Amino acid sequence: MHALENARKEKKQVLSTIEFTNARLNKIRSSPAAGNLLGDIVQNAFNFRHIVKLVERKKKLQSRLNELEKSYPLDSDKIMAGPNGISYAKDGVIAVKRQSKYLWVGRFKFTDMF
Repeated sequence: MHALENARKEKKQVLSTIEFTNARLNKIRSSPAAGNLLGDIVQNAFNFRHIVKLVERKKKLQSRLNELEKSYPLDSDKIMAGPNGISYAKDGVIAVKRQSKYLWVGRFKFTDMF
């Protein structure tokens, strides 16, 4: 459970960072013009550079979020408690390893634990 709790905390942190990044992007995009031609050019160049960095950061955060969601069952409705405090995924895939390749054999779905 410890790894699952850490993954949930990290997901929450990544989501809040994405939200903060979106707010900064919106603030930069809605910033008023400087008022003169040279000031506008300099401000637009600086804003463009900053927007590119924020978008790259957002893409990295989104890929980390996707990786977390693939690795851990972060939604509590996708896991069920089993005996001895072990958590099980309610549904998933059964795979076997043959010659360094994983082959899907079938799917499983738990509805109730004995």
